[in-house]
Amino acid sequence: LVRSDGGCYYAEAREWLLRDLSSLLIPLSPSAKRKLFLALLPIEYGGKARTSSSHASEDSGEKVARALLATLCEQYASQVGALIARDSTLLRDFFTAGDKRARIALWFDHFSMSGKHKFGARAIEQYAFNNRDDVWGLLVWAGKHAQAPVMVAAKRHYFCELNVYRTVLNLVDKAPGFWDSNELREALADGDIVAIDADYFVEYFMRMLRQFTGHVEESTSAERDTAQRLLDLLDRMLEELPFAVLSARVAPILSRRDLLFLVNNVWPKGVDWAASSSRNTLDSVVLCNAKWESISEAILACALSTHARQLLKRLREAVDEDEEDGIEAQATLDDVARSSELADVASHWGMRDMLRHKPTRSREPISQEKGRLWLLAESILLRTRLNRCIKGHRDIEELLGHNNIKWECRRLSSSSDHAVEGAFDNDSGRTGNRKSRKRKRKEEKQRKKMRREMGILDDDESDGGEDGQSRDHWQAASQRLVRDGHLWRVSFGGKMSLELNSREVLDFLVDCALSDWLKDMPWFQ
Repeated sequence: LVRSDGGCYYAEAREWLLRDLSSLLIPLSPSAKRKLFLALLPIEYGGKARTSSSHASEDSGEKVARALLATLCEQYASQVGALIARDSTLLRDFFTAGDKRARIALWFDHFSMSGKHKFGARAIEQYAFNNRDDVWGLLVWAGKHAQAPVMVAAKRHYFCELNVYRTVLNLVDKAPGFWDSNELREALADGDIVAIDADYFVEYFMRMLRQFTGHVEESTSAERDTAQRLLDLLDRMLEELPFAVLSARVAPILSRRDLLFLVNNVWPKGVDWAASSSRNTLDSVVLCNAKWESISEAILACALSTHARQLLKRLREAVDEDEEDGIEAQATLDDVARSSELADVASHWGMRDMLRHKPTRSREPISQEKGRLWLLAESILLRTRLNRCIKGHRDIEELLGHNNIKWECRRLSSSSDHAVEGAFDNDSGRTGNRKSRKRKRKEEKQRKKMRREMGILDDDESDGGEDGQSRDHWQAASQRLVRDGHLWRVSFGGKMSLELNSREVLDFLVDCALSDWLKDMPWFQ
């Protein structure tokens, strides 16, 4: 349903991966980030000029180049404006091609009655005064007669009577010096001209890179210098912008092969998961030291980890809508989840032991990527079982107690707000709730039935972990859990707390279990 292109959840699961990539705080160094995105550029756009090789495929490499240049125009407009100002031919062509009347109006028609002209209007004003002997006659006035320089110098608002469109065309044809002047360069310095038609300048830069990387000998010295400045600016952007910003622009347009390259190489070499500052499930399961064979596997891992709740919800919706594939998948999951054999627990630990140990002659090696998918499948099974068996707060308290997870229950009284710590043994009831013997025996039977259904071993049934270690599912749930009425609060070192309902507590516990399983694997040690 998720891995196949034809799967009904593939497109949605791919969007989950792209969205998660764009929200990550990856501990990439600036140079590593630059090399990663440069490798997605094709050779003809400088992809190989500054990296050892280009991994870009033909169908997405050019799209990546265009997306990065568009980002450059948005994020570094002033620097892009300085590059544009170096090419007078580009500027003349820009205002004489396409919808030239609209472009001229958007850049030059900014004369003001206050005399404080802006953008191209200011450039015309300053250049006309500084070169009035040669240029003043090219100005076209809308009134009955032309204005003298002396009169306009005293009353700058007279420039509002200028026929801007015809004046600019005159400057294009008869005043080449204007397009290479300091006055125009100063007007272009803030880069506002890029906003008029960013696509036009992106295409210009694309042609520049193709010519620079493919036909260096045919380029002039000025063209090579401008192209090199563009490449340097592109390098700077790739180093300075956050990974999330770059990924949001690039990842959605990547081919399957290029997206796989990005996922497999985004995690910095030499940085393990335990040492990173961004320790979330996507980091650990999908990205950390992973080399997926296909992007479908990475998409599946993302769906089973950070979007498991959404995936299970989609399965329930498929059942409600009578979708054949969804009904079959949900039925299979329910059949496995209903199993109450303790052999399921032994199988879980057997799998983890197998993943921890090195392969032998009698046992073929298992890739860590396949091992991650197995652990994710176990977490889905655990999540499903908990959703079936846990019906309320009392069930959650039983679950916490039988997994040795401490919790507190806050009760409001007339005098104070005091906490009671939950403490469980196999033969004791909940603290603060003394029941009759008959009621306690009935509840104990219900608890044992629930534990069997969830595959949880009682203390006298557990055989212990390897080397006598306890095999608790939720060792990572060491944060402080407090029940406050109908809500649960989870505090992390006293610095941050989350408010959860009963279903969200189960999600939290499953995430903690998965985190424990992963930390038990040699890949993260």
